[in-house]
Amino acid sequence: MSLAILLAVLVVALGALAQRLSGMGFALVAAPFLVLLLGPREGVILANLASAAVAALVLRRVFAQVEWRTYAWLVIPALIGIVPGALLATRLDPSWLELCIGTLLVAALLVSMFARPSSEGASGTTPKIVAGFFSGLSSAAAGISGPPISVYAMISRWPQHAFAATVQPFFLTLGVTSVVAKLLLEPAEWPDLPLWLWGALGVSLVVGISIGDVLASRVPVAAARAIMLALALLGALAVALHGLSTLLGV
Repeated sequence: MSLAILLAVLVVALGALAQRLSGMGFALVAAPFLVLLLGPREGVILANLASAAVAALVLRRVFAQVEWRTYAWLVIPALIGIVPGALLATRLDPSWLELCIGTLLVAALLVSMFARPSSEGASGTTPKIVAGFFSGLSSAAAGISGPPISVYAMISRWPQHAFAATVQPFFLTLGVTSVVAKLLLEPAEWPDLPLWLWGALGVSLVVGISIGDVLASRVPVAAARAIMLALALLGALAVALHGLSTLLGV
């Protein structure tokens, strides 16, 4: 088994663990490294698929706490945002796509890290529509949908338990729809992986979530989120620098 395959299985497990502990984070942790290991197109599709699978597994545990009305306000503009995101993902040169994915990730993470709650909390439908649209766009283009929703949760003072539950069907919907949109535009982008590796990745998802179940009551959400963001930022910088160095011929 090659080092790249071992690393792919490991980052998928770490991403699943992050999502179980903080409600989101699979794509933030796993997507940058999957892009580096598999390339910007296949890596993003795999990140979308795995993100949807993790969300489905976590959703079973938090279904009763989902705010379906908020989900609807977020997911409708997100589905619209998937269209330009899928066009970017299937039309850009791979090196430019890597640079764009890395840069988008870094920018989104920095905004998410430094966003502060509004004194009164953002209200109305406009913040939901904006967050949903950009979440859909970044899901299809870069394999991540969390940062815009995380920023919305921060400025709107969305309670953590409701946020962590409601984003699971949201990530599930976006992951599946992003893959379908990109395969309709470019069917050849389906990751060409052996069947046993698909099985190994599936097992790593379950292992990551199971470890998260054990640690959920012991690890503070703030600590889990800080570690997740640090890993995601390192991965995003690596993707951006790899794309830039390829473009420059370094």
